[in-house]
Amino acid sequence: MLVRFLLVAQSVLILAAAVFASEKTYRLRGTIVANDILSDVSELATRSYAVVNGGEHRGYIRKDGTFVVENLTLGDWLLEIDSADYAFPKIHVHIATKGDEGRASVAARYVQIGSEWSDDAPVLEYPLKIEAGAKYDFYTPRQGFSIVAMFSNPYMLMVGASLLLVFIMPKLQANMDPEALKELQNKSAVNKYYPPDWDPSYGSANSYVGQHPLRDRARKLNEGILIVRFELPFSIWCGGCNSMLATGLRFNAEKKKVDSYYSTPIWSFRMKCCECGHWFEIRTNPKETTYDVADGARKKAEPEADIVDLSYVDEQDNQDSLLHELETAKEQKQKTVQQIQRLNSLQEASEKQWKDPDQANANLRKIFRVGRKIREENQQQSDEIQSRTGINIPILPASAEDSANAAHVQFGKSGHSTKRIAKEVAGRPLFAKTAKLQKTDLKTKLALRYLSNNDPFTSQSTEHRLAIPDLGIKRCSQSTSSTNGLDELALTYANMDSSSSDSN
Repeated sequence: MLVRFLLVAQSVLILAAAVFASEKTYRLRGTIVANDILSDVSELATRSYAVVNGGEHRGYIRKDGTFVVENLTLGDWLLEIDSADYAFPKIHVHIATKGDEGRASVAARYVQIGSEWSDDAPVLEYPLKIEAGAKYDFYTPRQGFSIVAMFSNPYMLMVGASLLLVFIMPKLQANMDPEALKELQNKSAVNKYYPPDWDPSYGSANSYVGQHPLRDRARKLNEGILIVRFELPFSIWCGGCNSMLATGLRFNAEKKKVDSYYSTPIWSFRMKCCECGHWFEIRTNPKETTYDVADGARKKAEPEADIVDLSYVDEQDNQDSLLHELETAKEQKQKTVQQIQRLNSLQEASEKQWKDPDQANANLRKIFRVGRKIREENQQQSDEIQSRTGINIPILPASAEDSANAAHVQFGKSGHSTKRIAKEVAGRPLFAKTAKLQKTDLKTKLALRYLSNNDPFTSQSTEHRLAIPDLGIKRCSQSTSSTNGLDELALTYANMDSSSSDSN
């Protein structure tokens, strides 16, 4: 016990020494004062705080504008008012002890943004009284209409200058000399250079200086040759230096017409090799829609890597199989004959159908118009039946078979009472079944089963199954084409009615 008491006492003494040795803390008080910018101080109560050293200490602002920041020690602090709507000045707060009693003194000064703390600024009154410096404006007001802003727009200046030239140029031309005006009109007709000694009587400027409009490209035009820029359509081997000229290489070629394929001209392009100066010639091939090397070079042979032979067979396994070669040749011959027959039939059908395209087009339009009228009539009849009966399913058009079946049925008021039978079936006991009830129940089940299998409008619920519809069929004769079973249903109803009468 003594040892435990000594340990507890030691702990208490150590805790007391730590408390007395801890540094003393102070409070910083201040008030937000209303001014012209901030008229109601209570607006800051919910979204503003007094922050010291960027959030190291924080104090809430009350509705009357007062705030208290606690747990501050001796030293320098930076006080800020954190507000989302208003801007407040930053204050440098210096807390120091005064006299032998250890009382704290607070010296507060405004701090300029970006400047160091200095003691030259005037000391503020304590408790601090802080006023809002400005209000944040996050919304830019929409600029109204301004004549000056509209005409300072570059597009408006361009439009104004164009209109000014339109009205001023005619007046300037009216005061010009007629010969100078004519010369100006001739020069402004085309954007070309005319020598000073040129006159319209000389003709064009090119004929005046003795030059063709195509310049040096037409130096051999009298021989039917025009200099053009030609790009190689494929790679070739030069016949002089045996160097390869790649696809896409461009040359200054002599273009000349050498022949014709029907009405399509065959052009020859003659050019020099860029390596050795050897002449080579390439011609167009309208028949094959390609180019051919005519002279001085040869086309580079390139493997057709894009073509895949799907009928590939391993030659090493079948090189000695004559029977396999015979079967392959026979199958290929049969396929060729079938393809030829198919092509001939397609060609005959195409020639027969499109021998007269105008008439074929007219027939197609006629068929469409007739079909459209029939479809419109069927749709109108379907809509009429749906609106009259309240059925939401599409109604198919009438057919000859439907008319024949309907002709064998005569509708009228039947003699039996289905409502009474349905009421008796619905009100019978669940468990006590007599022979008479079982007989009636069996007939009802047979009738309902027939209805559910043949009548698509019969509801699947138990309540509607008990309500047997009154078809009102008086007599149904046997159809020669098909039997729809309505006579069997009428006979079943008649038997049910007679059974109910016997029971009564």
